[in-house]
Amino acid sequence: MGKARIPFNWAVVLTVIISLPFAMLLGKYSLDTWISFMMWGVYFEYGAVPYNIKRIALAFPWGGLFASLWQTLALALSFKIPLFFAEIIGDIVFVSIIAYLAMVHKFTQENMLASFQGLGLVLATFFTGFYPHFSNALLLQPWLALLWATISGIFGAILGFINKTIMFEK
Repeated sequence: MGKARIPFNWAVVLTVIISLPFAMLLGKYSLDTWISFMMWGVYFEYGAVPYNIKRIALAFPWGGLFASLWQTLALALSFKIPLFFAEIIGDIVFVSIIAYLAMVHKFTQENMLASFQGLGLVLATFFTGFYPHFSNALLLQPWLALLWATISGIFGAILGFINKTIMFEK
């Protein structure tokens, strides 16, 4: 980082103030404010440049896709087998795929942090139920969690950009 006109610590404080209303007013959905904070950190880990917003906007839902596929499979299987065993099957199928892709797929390798954050944070959103339930359709729930968590993750990257921008580097 260059010489900042506003020190980093104060830029962080100001950016948190920008996000504070979301944490306070979203009620049970405020979990996703913390998702935003995590992805704000990823923005800086990736080098704190504007391109990282796009990078996170692609990689976070990429990882989250595997969480939603896993949960869709588990919910579908739960009509025939106990949910715990359906979860194990979904884990074996979809976590093994993304873990394999982390070894051989260039995009997944280059964006592993954001991709695996997407996987874990979509699961957190789904399992807590802290996302808007726009539909009662059971098999739609993992996809609503993916949408909500992805919006939160992208917002976090934007917070990182704001944080860097308000420092007014020379």
